[in-house]
Amino acid sequence: MARLAAADAFGSLGLNRRAAFWQALQPYDRLPLFADLEDNRDPPPLPELGLPEEIVADYDTVGLSLKAHPMSLLRAALDRAGVLTSAGLRNVADKATVRVAGLVIGRQAPPTAKGTVFVTLEDETGMLNLIVWKNVWAKYRQVGIDAVALLIEGEVQRTAGVSHVCATRLEDLTHYLRNLTSRSRDFH
Repeated sequence: MARLAAADAFGSLGLNRRAAFWQALQPYDRLPLFADLEDNRDPPPLPELGLPEEIVADYDTVGLSLKAHPMSLLRAALDRAGVLTSAGLRNVADKATVRVAGLVIGRQAPPTAKGTVFVTLEDETGMLNLIVWKNVWAKYRQVGIDAVALLIEGEVQRTAGVSHVCATRLEDLTHYLRNLTSRSRDFH
């Protein structure tokens, strides 16, 4: 019950995450010491979580959120900084220098790629494919491995209708997402 409550599974029953979790933690069998006490199982008036906290809690328990994408929390600031969405990347010319950002979905370093790392990011509009050349990966390796979300500067490369961004700089955005945990599929 506690796991279901933590995953916000009782919303359709009119219980928010905190109220459901409170009820799930109530003991089913009364201890003799408390047997004569009034049975009050109504949850206290707990404040509801804000949207950022709901998204973090969803990712912690389920690995995704139906309420909003985590990158949407940063979108206003990213727009002001000239950071494109994956959908906006479609309208950019080949060889253009861009800034993009997203959650890290996967990192791949095939042995045949000679040190090149392929990273897939996701934002609220779709997926982004990154190519991180060996020299760039060597410079930003720790950021590239540790980050839950990345801001990338690089050059658009279009081949046969597929767009990639060849990264020249990686920046960790994880701290802006309130310690969001996200499980990427890495190096398999």
